[in-house]
Amino acid sequence: MREQPVPAARLAISTLPVLVGFVALAIGGRSGLTVMAAGFLGALAYDIYGARRGFVPAWYPRLRWPLTGIALISLFGAILGGPL
Repeated sequence: MREQPVPAARLAISTLPVLVGFVALAIGGRSGLTVMAAGFLGALAYDIYGARRGFVPAWYPRLRWPLTGIALISLFGAILGGPL
């Protein structure tokens, strides 16, 4: 988000969450939701890494933590909540 033009490797990495989402959708059920939760955790980890390396602004992980937490709570609620 800071460098112009953005390096190709970072653009390629930015497509991974979408690919994880498609895989999770293809798997379906609790396993798919678990894959999706892992994808959210991976995106959070990469955003923290990016903030430490200066790829993204320092405030970005502070925004990402609560949003990822809400998504994970929702996913785990669906995983544990009942029949799928």
